[in-house]
Amino acid sequence: MRLALEIVIVVIVILVVAILVLTIFGTGISPIVDYTAKRNLCISEAQGSCSLLGSMPTDWNTQFQYKQGDQTLTGTCGGLAGCSSCDTCFPAN
Repeated sequence: MRLALEIVIVVIVILVVAILVLTIFGTGISPIVDYTAKRNLCISEAQGSCSLLGSMPTDWNTQFQYKQGDQTLTGTCGGLAGCSSCDTCFPAN
Protein backbone atom coordinates (compact mmCIF):
# COMPACT_ATOMS: atom_id res chain seq x y z
CA MET A 1 0.00 0.00 0.00
CA ARG A 2 2.79 2.40 0.94
CA LEU A 3 4.70 1.63 -2.28
CA ALA A 4 1.62 2.31 -4.40
CA LEU A 5 1.12 5.67 -2.68
CA GLU A 6 4.77 6.61 -3.29
CA ILE A 7 4.44 5.72 -6.97
CA VAL A 8 1.30 7.85 -7.30
CA ILE A 9 3.01 10.81 -5.63
CA VAL A 10 6.08 10.48 -7.88
CA VAL A 11 3.87 10.35 -10.99
CA ILE A 12 1.95 13.45 -9.89
CA VAL A 13 5.19 15.35 -9.22
CA ILE A 14 6.54 14.38 -12.65
CA LEU A 15 3.33 15.54 -14.34
CA VAL A 16 3.36 18.87 -12.50
CA VAL A 17 7.00 19.48 -13.44
CA ALA A 18 6.25 18.57 -17.07
CA ILE A 19 3.32 20.98 -17.18
CA LEU A 20 5.45 23.78 -15.70
CA VAL A 21 8.25 23.19 -18.20
CA LEU A 22 5.82 23.17 -21.13
CA THR A 23 4.13 26.31 -19.86
CA ILE A 24 7.41 28.18 -19.44
CA PHE A 25 9.08 27.07 -22.66
CA GLY A 26 6.06 26.20 -24.78
CA THR A 27 5.38 29.80 -25.82
CA GLY A 28 8.90 30.17 -27.17
CA ILE A 29 8.56 27.12 -29.37
CA SER A 30 6.56 28.15 -32.37
CA PRO A 31 6.71 26.84 -35.88
CA ILE A 32 8.44 29.05 -38.43
CA VAL A 33 6.12 29.33 -41.40
CA ASP A 34 6.58 30.61 -44.92
CA TYR A 35 6.12 34.34 -45.60
CA THR A 36 3.12 33.88 -47.90
CA ALA A 37 1.37 31.43 -45.57
CA LYS A 38 1.84 33.71 -42.56
CA ARG A 39 0.75 36.83 -44.48
CA ASN A 40 -2.42 35.07 -45.67
CA LEU A 41 -3.15 33.84 -42.14
CA CYS A 42 -2.69 37.36 -40.75
CA ILE A 43 -5.07 38.83 -43.34
CA SER A 44 -7.67 36.12 -42.66
CA GLU A 45 -7.48 36.78 -38.91
CA ALA A 46 -7.83 40.52 -39.52
CA GLN A 47 -10.85 40.06 -41.80
CA GLY A 48 -12.60 37.97 -39.17
CA SER A 49 -11.73 40.30 -36.33
CA CYS A 50 -12.72 43.44 -38.26
CA SER A 51 -16.06 42.00 -39.37
CA LEU A 52 -16.96 40.55 -35.96
CA LEU A 53 -15.41 43.02 -33.52
CA GLY A 54 -14.68 46.10 -35.62
CA SER A 55 -11.03 46.09 -34.55
CA MET A 56 -7.75 44.42 -35.41
CA PRO A 57 -6.73 41.18 -33.66
CA THR A 58 -5.05 41.71 -30.29
CA ASP A 59 -1.85 40.04 -31.52
CA TRP A 60 -1.59 42.22 -34.66
CA ASN A 61 1.69 43.81 -33.52
CA THR A 62 3.18 40.76 -31.78
CA GLN A 63 6.60 39.71 -33.09
CA PHE A 64 6.99 36.27 -34.70
CA GLN A 65 9.45 34.49 -36.97
CA TYR A 66 8.81 33.53 -40.58
CA LYS A 67 10.85 32.19 -43.47
CA GLN A 68 11.50 34.05 -46.69
CA GLY A 69 13.65 31.94 -48.94
CA ASP A 70 16.59 30.70 -46.89
CA GLN A 71 16.34 33.51 -44.34
CA THR A 72 14.51 33.44 -41.03
CA LEU A 73 13.09 36.91 -40.36
CA THR A 74 11.13 38.56 -37.56
CA GLY A 75 8.00 40.60 -38.19
CA THR A 76 4.43 41.39 -37.21
CA CYS A 77 1.11 40.81 -38.95
CA GLY A 78 0.78 44.56 -39.41
CA GLY A 79 4.16 44.66 -41.10
CA LEU A 80 3.44 41.70 -43.38
CA ALA A 81 0.00 42.97 -44.37
CA GLY A 82 1.17 46.57 -44.71
CA CYS A 83 -1.70 48.05 -42.73
CA SER A 84 -2.51 48.96 -39.15
CA SER A 85 -6.30 49.26 -38.85
CA CYS A 86 -9.49 47.84 -40.26
CA ASP A 87 -9.95 50.99 -42.36
CA THR A 88 -6.50 50.79 -43.95
CA CYS A 89 -6.58 47.02 -44.47
CA PHE A 90 -10.13 46.79 -45.79
CA PRO A 91 -11.27 50.17 -47.12
CA ALA A 92 -15.00 50.48 -47.79
CA ASN A 93 -15.89 50.28 -51.46
